[in-house]
Amino acid sequence: MDINISYLGHGEPNFHNDHHIFLKKILEKANYKVSISKNIVENKLNILFEGFWPDLYDEVRNEILLKKNKTRLLLLTTEFWVGSDHKNISSFSYNNWIYERQIKSKLLKNIYLSSINFIFNLLLKCEKKIFLNRFAYYLNNANHESSNIFNRLILLPLHWKKLCYGTYSLFKYFDGLICFGPDKNINKICELNSKPIFFLKWIEDNLSFEDNENSSIKKKYDFHFTGRMNEYRRNILKKIESFGYKVYSEEITNDETSRSRRILESRYSISLKQDTNQNLISVSRVNYSLQHKIPCIIQIDRYQNPTYFHHYLHFFRSEKIENCLKFYIQNYKDIQKRFDKRLNNLKIDSEKQLQELKVFIREMI
Repeated sequence: MDINISYLGHGEPNFHNDHHIFLKKILEKANYKVSISKNIVENKLNILFEGFWPDLYDEVRNEILLKKNKTRLLLLTTEFWVGSDHKNISSFSYNNWIYERQIKSKLLKNIYLSSINFIFNLLLKCEKKIFLNRFAYYLNNANHESSNIFNRLILLPLHWKKLCYGTYSLFKYFDGLICFGPDKNINKICELNSKPIFFLKWIEDNLSFEDNENSSIKKKYDFHFTGRMNEYRRNILKKIESFGYKVYSEEITNDETSRSRRILESRYSISLKQDTNQNLISVSRVNYSLQHKIPCIIQIDRYQNPTYFHHYLHFFRSEKIENCLKFYIQNYKDIQKRFDKRLNNLKIDSEKQLQELKVFIREMI
């Protein structure tokens, strides 16, 4: 059976471009024919990304119900699931950092998450009522930058809950999961629903550039950043520039030639959290750095996930950012040499994963 990667349910398919490219490459390495399309393709193993957009729920549900008996479906997870103390999948949510990190008491955790679930289910029943239309708009367009207490404590968690709802309401139709994201919590969901899961590390050994090609390019920038820009990230980048360093930053771009050129013109790539509480590593951007043989620097965090990249990464603490970055710039040549040696392990790690992936896909087909 051939494989199709579907971006059904996502209004910005380009947002997953890096995922599409990596998945297609590794599955073709496993000797499968792979296509990429919006819709589910019958008589193929279809892989869909979680986090379906609320205004596209009906389209996704109708497509799955129409074709579920003529295909096999895998759900690809990229978000941080919270709620592992609960028995029912409807108790789970995405990226609720208040629950995950700021509430220490197990009892208070359960009270808080149960309250969010109660409010959400109440809104869900009343969503079509006129007086709730405006509130529904705010849930779909929550402000990820606002430090307003009501926004952080209620609106944003409800926003993530709504995105998660679109996935778990269709969970029963999927035959298994591929997890791109964190190392924990998703296991609990699979156990509760008897779903097989494969943890796919974003590693590959076919590096894009040879050593001599990389080293011959003049370094115009000290640090390179790509990703969604917000106030938190903007302030960190401004602080780095205030130390006298040259930073190249840009939002997500479709100009792959320019993106590739800019990172090669940089000494380091730098990966920033979206706010102080986020603990997810952007595995796609780390892999992009590895493929270009550019050392990647990450904000260190004791809750950080996933951890499989740590052997290849460099870290900095936010409170010691000036001294950390000074060390990396002053020792760039030695760090680059050691980094190049570490990349030799990619071939071993990726080959082992490829064999394990082949076994998983065979069981799914």
